[in-house]
Amino acid sequence: MAIYCMQCGKELPDGAKFCLKCGNPVGSAVKPTPQPEQKWEYCEIVCKVGGFSGLKSYFMAQATGSHGVYIAARSTKTFYGIDDTGGDYPDTQAWGGEKKAKEALDEMISLLSADGWALTGDKGSWWQYKYRRRERS
Repeated sequence: MAIYCMQCGKELPDGAKFCLKCGNPVGSAVKPTPQPEQKWEYCEIVCKVGGFSGLKSYFMAQATGSHGVYIAARSTKTFYGIDDTGGDYPDTQAWGGEKKAKEALDEMISLLSADGWALTGDKGSWWQYKYRRRERS
């Protein structure tokens, strides 16, 4: 591991007794403290169909980190959803469906942002935003 001069900050070669730049004795050199590796947790907004005929569907953020898989947030606003073998999704064709789904999505985005989650830029369908944040201890 490299050491640095306490006086001028120059990196010193192994075995040096004096700084090559300012002449300060190496006994005054220190080793930098290693920084802990940044750990991240990730989440994605998913649609969950619930209620009779999908009338109580909602969004939730499914998260993954070193502590496993968990739900990071859940919308309280509901909308119409469609249960499909390929995955659940909002029914934007139903009466008021698109407006209700977008209101629920806005709520989710606000909840996640307030809890320290940041968008990664990756996205599936129009509601499938992906986030990350530094893992909390």
